[in-house]
Amino acid sequence: MENDTVSPISPEDSLALSEAGQALFGYTDVRESFIVYYEIEVAIYVITIVTNAMTVTLISCHRRLRILSNLFFACLAVSDLLQGVFGTVFDILRIHGFRSGGNWFFLRVEGVLFLQIAWWLATMLSYNCLLLITLERWLFIAYPFWHHRLFQPKGISGMVAICLGFSIIGCALFNTEEARRTNVGFFFPVLHTALSIIIFSTYAHIILISYRQQRSIRALSKRLSSRLEPVSPVALSNTDNGAVYATNGHLHNTPNTAIGSVDTSCRNDFDGDYNASHPTKSSGKVSFLLETKHSLQKVSRDNTASLTAVSCPGTVESSTGCGAVVLCVTEINDGFDHEDADNAVSAPHVEGNCLRGKQKTENETRKEGKKGRASKEKSGGVVSTNWRALRMSVTVFCMYFCFMSPWIYFQAVSSFIKGSGIDTGEISQALNTLTCLHFCSNFFVYAFQNRDFRTVLKQHCMTLLGCCSSAVKNRVVDISSSMNKTNH
Repeated sequence: MENDTVSPISPEDSLALSEAGQALFGYTDVRESFIVYYEIEVAIYVITIVTNAMTVTLISCHRRLRILSNLFFACLAVSDLLQGVFGTVFDILRIHGFRSGGNWFFLRVEGVLFLQIAWWLATMLSYNCLLLITLERWLFIAYPFWHHRLFQPKGISGMVAICLGFSIIGCALFNTEEARRTNVGFFFPVLHTALSIIIFSTYAHIILISYRQQRSIRALSKRLSSRLEPVSPVALSNTDNGAVYATNGHLHNTPNTAIGSVDTSCRNDFDGDYNASHPTKSSGKVSFLLETKHSLQKVSRDNTASLTAVSCPGTVESSTGCGAVVLCVTEINDGFDHEDADNAVSAPHVEGNCLRGKQKTENETRKEGKKGRASKEKSGGVVSTNWRALRMSVTVFCMYFCFMSPWIYFQAVSSFIKGSGIDTGEISQALNTLTCLHFCSNFFVYAFQNRDFRTVLKQHCMTLLGCCSSAVKNRVVDISSSMNKTNH
């Protein structure tokens, strides 16, 4: 029977652990304090199972969340879910072993070795998922071409298979009792430190690239806002070269005439090609078509304003059949030769349309401004989206590093001081309980930093709350109706 009973702690550490347990929890028996730790771990593991199951379900079932950047987050949630399941079973068995007087023989019979293998497999898979998340963000921001080439369905399947293979190798190295006593004190801290340095360096490079992108977007937005500022009609109408109208075969600058307006203040001395052979309408409405006979090539290149004819409906109210149609241009130089333009414009009678010549109208300038602003907003939106995804990835890794590192480095220091072996003291157990928190931390990172995930989660919570409230109301109605029947 002595072989069936294996003490969880060495005899020389019994007194020290007893004093530590009494100081922390008020227990004189160390096993009772260990049971408290294990019960806390079971509660954390249950929360881990619920939160990671919700994460995997929401990412898998909603189209907005089924994107490449969330795929490896789902893989990480699966590994945390496995750790929650196996950790819960393992802690329940350990609690039963402590309460049964330290009889650990039944644990070996029930397959605790399989639980240890599965737990270490999930741990190694978590490291590999963090590496995949970092690699995906780095390639997406730094090398988008290679990101597009590698992250295809076949490439993603190959990456997941490679990570699973490395996880199996790591599990084989760390899962046995002797391997744990030998490697947890040295090789596992070295591996953890090396992977952490690689991931930290990669995220530093990504942050530097993202900062440069944001700085370039801000500089580009300033240039676009200065070059593509739309010109208002009021600003053009208040300038000397803002509008040009044609009367008597000449082009005149009208600083007080707005673009697109029609000047009906002309006299009856219009000496163009319009004559009495073109009758007017009985209502006195006459339509003019301004068409260019010559291309105004005589104006020097530096002072040329190319006129582009655009049809527009319009009529001129006049009892004498004359009128003036404003030519909308954005730039007319003061050196324009009016005498060369005498024969450039004529006004034959065409019903229903008028032509306006212009270089760039207000609408085209506004369209260019909108295109520039849309391009700027699109670029800024892409950069901000990349920044949010990067921030979430960095937060996930920081939570993992902060919760895992204390126990790992404590084991390394303890192994260096006391020799090879795993420290099973009170502090080690407390830090081991702390490592369980990172399993359920990812859900809260998604909920606080991923807007789509938060929206979908809120919708489902509201739906669930509505169903629960409806069920409670129906139950209350049924109870009240049954009580009324009983009273009657």
